[in-house]
Amino acid sequence: VFLINYVHQMPKITSNRALGYAINGWTIGGQTVAQSGEPYSVYDYSGSVASIFFSSTDDIGNPIVGLTPGTTVKQAELQGTTGVNAGKPVLNVAAFQPQFLTPGQDGVPAGDIYESAYDNLGRNTFRGPFSVRFDATLGKNFQLNERFRLRFSFDAFNIFNHPNFLPPTGNLSSGQFGLSTSTYSNQQSGGPRITQLALRLDF
Repeated sequence: VFLINYVHQMPKITSNRALGYAINGWTIGGQTVAQSGEPYSVYDYSGSVASIFFSSTDDIGNPIVGLTPGTTVKQAELQGTTGVNAGKPVLNVAAFQPQFLTPGQDGVPAGDIYESAYDNLGRNTFRGPFSVRFDATLGKNFQLNERFRLRFSFDAFNIFNHPNFLPPTGNLSSGQFGLSTSTYSNQQSGGPRITQLALRLDF
């Protein structure tokens, strides 16, 4: 995670009272947050045995799919993590090869040809696209008296409304495999732009 905060306070004007009242107390600030994408794995959801026992936690019960012989992790990635084209796959489906188990053995029901085993990749081998967010704030302090101070602020989160994509679909048996089509919805991860007005009384 890379985080930088910045703030600039307008110079105080004392030579002109009216101009000073309009200019003094204003501050401009913000922060920039850039972070690497979330780790994710490639799973095989086609089998039914894992889903029977782990119906609410498929990512635990279903096996992680390995790569085809001779294929590296880099070769399996069609796009890097510095950005993503939502209309194109991030992963190459041909780079993955489930190791199917023999029906009627190792607890696999007879006639069930869809159960696969864990293979040569570890958990969270891949990373989703990175996210970046620019926040900005414009504020003014009003010194009401010695005890009370009022602060007005206009805040904008993800001011450029930059889309930050979630990791792609890691289900090898899905027609959406390898596609990043959804964006984050919460502001901590870089959701869509939100603006707000605020008043704060300090005493």
